[in-house]
Amino acid sequence: MSLRTQSRTLAVLMTVLVAFSAANAQTTTIHLQESSESGVTTATCDDTYLVSTTQGSNTEMKPQVDSKWAAIAFKDMFTLIGETPGDVVVELATLSLVASSTAGSGQRVYCDRIITDWLANAAGTNESNVTSAYTDDANSTPWSGGGFSLANDADTSERAELETGTWVVSYNVFNDFDVTDMVQAMFSTGTNYGFTVHSDASEIKICSSEHTSRHHPKLTIEYSLVDPNMVALTVNSGSGSSNFYYEYDIAGIVANTAPTGQAFDQWVGDVNTVDDVMDSDTFLTMPAYDITIEATYDTAYALTVLSGTGGGDYVDGAVVSIDANIPTDYIFVEWVGEVTGVDDVNAASTTITTTAADETITATFLLVAVDLTVISGSGTATYIWNEVVPIEADAPVTGGYIFYKWVGDTADLDNIYDANTTVTMPLTDVTVTATYRVPGAYSLTIASGSGGGMYDASEVIDIIADPVMTGKAFYRWHGDYATIDDRYATNTTITMPAGSASITAGFTDLLPSWVHYKQIDPDPNQTAVVFDDVEMNFPTGADDAEQMEAEMGDDVSSGAVVLLGLADLFDRLPETDPNSGRDIFILSATLTFTTGNIVGDVTVACQRVLTDWLVNDPGDNQLNVNSDGSDLFGGIEWTSYP
Repeated sequence: MSLRTQSRTLAVLMTVLVAFSAANAQTTTIHLQESSESGVTTATCDDTYLVSTTQGSNTEMKPQVDSKWAAIAFKDMFTLIGETPGDVVVELATLSLVASSTAGSGQRVYCDRIITDWLANAAGTNESNVTSAYTDDANSTPWSGGGFSLANDADTSERAELETGTWVVSYNVFNDFDVTDMVQAMFSTGTNYGFTVHSDASEIKICSSEHTSRHHPKLTIEYSLVDPNMVALTVNSGSGSSNFYYEYDIAGIVANTAPTGQAFDQWVGDVNTVDDVMDSDTFLTMPAYDITIEATYDTAYALTVLSGTGGGDYVDGAVVSIDANIPTDYIFVEWVGEVTGVDDVNAASTTITTTAADETITATFLLVAVDLTVISGSGTATYIWNEVVPIEADAPVTGGYIFYKWVGDTADLDNIYDANTTVTMPLTDVTVTATYRVPGAYSLTIASGSGGGMYDASEVIDIIADPVMTGKAFYRWHGDYATIDDRYATNTTITMPAGSASITAGFTDLLPSWVHYKQIDPDPNQTAVVFDDVEMNFPTGADDAEQMEAEMGDDVSSGAVVLLGLADLFDRLPETDPNSGRDIFILSATLTFTTGNIVGDVTVACQRVLTDWLVNDPGDNQLNVNSDGSDLFGGIEWTSYP
């Protein structure tokens, strides 16, 4: 598929689902036959056998080679369908004939549309109306060429044909010609002169409408009617054409396979609503009128992509997506070769703009082998990037010592306090060292975490909570936590007290509880609250809440400060869950704004207010702040203005 860049406007947070289908039209099937059998519409069939020495009106037509032809027409076809020809869309049409005898195999029987008028009389009265001189008996009107010929009297561009060896000689079996294009042409032009059948076989006999067996020629038509509200799409040199689209329907279009030596270039014609005119497989939105588009092609140039995808035949100037096929344990390095048109040679997925020449590019890779050095332990070797390698500390060489922790390049170690742990190899060499210590006087016991051991008073120890399990969240450290630096951090320190200590990393179940607060028009999944908000940046008076929009300046020094308070937050969110009785633990909180115009690069900072400007009831504080930062009613100035 050839791709080219195209300027587009993207809508944020909008998901579009596109279905490629035309509107369905109701289809009707009619069987026309000169018969009163059940399931058929009785029609009048004109059929005759044209030879140079014998007049027509035979019960068996013999459409052999040279001057022997069969002419078959259902002259009352338009009348029996009962619709204006231009409103009928033929979906499928089949001319069914019964062979009474045939000879030879590997030969052909042909069916073409007659384009000159031999039906001078009323329907059903034309069989005997063609003389050996190919003239009309009633009007003495000769055929257009003076004698019937394909060149003058038929359109062979819509030809249907069958091999004689496939014909079944049986009065119970029809042999079918697909004449869809011919019948559609009859309805499109409003002219119906029927079909001609001829053959290069040595002998073939077809039952006519006067055959005593009554197995007469039959014309089956599946058709639908054009809705006046429907519009047509015509796709030249491609697929997707249909007469059954409505305005705003989405139509998939695909270009035909390019001719030899060429490649798809672009769509032309009524392309205003085509999604991407440079894409051979794309879609369009139907307007309120008929449109025609065409796939065009130009000279093809070969793009060969080694160790990657995107190669193919493209026209000059095509923008083609290319992707490197990165082997396991390798990393992509760069594209090499004829890379002048490559957008980013250092990106594994990028684009190339083709030129008017064959080009070859190659993706190159590097086997990432990195060294691991383990001092006072085992595991030293060369490994592949991202490989998970077990390491183990040696036993202490000095009596009375115990393993303490790993030091050095420990960022990718699973647990620095575990003598038996793993390291996930980064892109650089790694050196780690096992260290040892004399046990301290006091014991630190850690449950659901690491860092425990024997330590001395006032010693600062790194402690790490175990990885969080699915459905859980780290809450805080429990137990003798008084000297923990940050009780709510998974990775923190504890200062060893003058005595043994025991702590536990606490985890809580993640309950399906999310609270969404909104003041105006909350939906059933949101909790109604009252916000106080005000914006201070004018030299006179307080500002209305609506003036917050688009009034923020560059920084605090400009006086552009927005205050936002949810004064009834504590009332809306209890400290304990009413169902379980557990303490509420805030895992995350998001403050969401809708922005107006933003000019240039802007940094917006959000900080927690530490002084009280919410002196009144919730919702009554918007106009309660002077331009100098003082409270209108209480005269209370801010702790530090501005």
